[in-house]
Amino acid sequence: MERKILTASDGKMLTNGSVFATTIVLGDWDKAENYREVSFEEYEKEMAKEKTETHE
Repeated sequence: MERKILTASDGKMLTNGSVFATTIVLGDWDKAENYREVSFEEYEKEMAKEKTETHE
């Protein structure tokens, strides 16, 4: 079975809202439309927010 691979542009990350990565290998039931590019700054903000929420 052939897998579709998504790669973020330079300086960007891909996310579906819960997963962040520079490269995504889509599973059988996943779709490219589920992912969007975000800046590293947005990624870092989300990680800081998650860290704060987990320690509360």
